[in-house]
Amino acid sequence: MSKTGLIFDVDGTLCNTTDVVLKVWGRVLNDMEYPHREMTADFIKRYMGKPMDDWAKGIMPEVDLSISCPIVEECCQEEYKEIDSNGTSLYPHVHDVFKQLSEDYHLYILSNCGKGYIERIMKQAKIESYVEGHLCFGDTGLDKPDNIKLLVKEQGLTSCAYVGDTERDQKCCIEAGVPFIHAAYGFGSADAEYSIQKLKELPSVAKQLFASED
Repeated sequence: MSKTGLIFDVDGTLCNTTDVVLKVWGRVLNDMEYPHREMTADFIKRYMGKPMDDWAKGIMPEVDLSISCPIVEECCQEEYKEIDSNGTSLYPHVHDVFKQLSEDYHLYILSNCGKGYIERIMKQAKIESYVEGHLCFGDTGLDKPDNIKLLVKEQGLTSCAYVGDTERDQKCCIEAGVPFIHAAYGFGSADAEYSIQKLKELPSVAKQLFASED
């Protein structure tokens, strides 16, 4: 039996948490005694989608990972508290698009974020009932290509596509062997065959993609 899925990135695809990260992570890091790079919007956007270990290396290049990784985890936990209290910036139409897509596809979310982040974004967007599974770096310690392969295998998907916003997402999809749909409204550029300028364009683009595979 065929099983077709759409797998979603989070930051730059479903939401933009740049302002939250800038505010919260900057506060946590400035309270630490260790040297670190200044948190700026440009820095955050460059690292969105990268594994948490890469964030630790990028923010505190002079500090051993045994120290910097727990600090990054603390940043994540404080970010989660902020999201729980005040939310974050969802892109338009997330709930409505997920509701529509769930009629035709199995929906999943997969990101290089820390554990607990995806659940918060799902709750804010009110899409928990439409998402059948999710996976992240915090769950497995694996980078996005391996997590995509793992999710496809665990969910028994016979065909799928990944929706993400950066060239790195596209490269991860190539490595994982799945088609890529570029969310061109997000943080990065990509030379992709399939792209959307707004999330509400996804149902028609997904239909075209999967029709081309038949």
